[in-house]
Amino acid sequence: QLGAVSTETTSLSATEAKATIESDAIGGEFSLGEWLSSVRRLQVNATTGEGALSDVTWKKATLAAFIMPSASGSGGDLSLITEGLATPQAIAGRIDVTGKMQVEGDTLTVSDGAATISSALLRSQQRAVISDLAAASLESVLPSFADALRTAVDRAGQSFSVSTPWSASATSKGVSVSLNSGAMLKAASGLALTASSTTNTPVGTFNTTDGAWTAAGNLALQGGGAPPITINLAKAEGTLERIALSGAATLRSWQVGADSMSAEFVDLDLSSDAKAGAAAGQLSIRLDGALAGGVWKGVRASGSV
Repeated sequence: QLGAVSTETTSLSATEAKATIESDAIGGEFSLGEWLSSVRRLQVNATTGEGALSDVTWKKATLAAFIMPSASGSGGDLSLITEGLATPQAIAGRIDVTGKMQVEGDTLTVSDGAATISSALLRSQQRAVISDLAAASLESVLPSFADALRTAVDRAGQSFSVSTPWSASATSKGVSVSLNSGAMLKAASGLALTASSTTNTPVGTFNTTDGAWTAAGNLALQGGGAPPITINLAKAEGTLERIALSGAATLRSWQVGADSMSAEFVDLDLSSDAKAGAAAGQLSIRLDGALAGGVWKGVRASGSV
């Protein structure tokens, strides 16, 4: 039992930790993989009461890990539960992260991971930033749809939950995290965002070694006043300096008051870096309602980018 722990950027209260380790003796140069392969039993349980790390606070956190030797190294279960998490941007009532760990040599992998965030909300300032960003492209030409999108995003950000399967691998060079098919955001407003893959590949990955990310699969947004959009990403990848993606998008009939709009974007190909950018694709749109100061009925348009 550690009680209160405090540093310049961290504070913990009611801290308790217990570890049980049974292993062979350590000799020569230390290797995490080799040591874990000799571990007969490693069990860690730790809890804290209220705590803070820089500008992130929580009311309670619990960590549990259990590792034993396996045929190909060492492996076991991981569980992290955080309650009452608060940041300057958001609040989450509870976060659960679980997974199955496997250690082979100097590589740690986590499979069959599941992460859930419940009773979450974005703070008002953050909701305003995201709402304005989402509606910006529609503001001047389709103001009613811009207002509807802004309202849908704001309402969704007031109460939502997130669940996603995940996996990860870590070496001395860096960490790679993957979000797998089945990731979902559900808001109390009725808005739902899902990410799925028809293949056995992740819908998104991020690598800390070079900041590279990839994405592929289907994204579907609907409900809660949001536009019913389906995005099929054939491939997307990028870093902090460049981005490239290809795919297609479909907006099914989106009704806002007496106005309605639908659209389809196919053969989308976009690339951008610090020096230049390029985009190509075929766009078709149908509109019944207000557009650029006028009222239009049964308008159909198509074009190439």
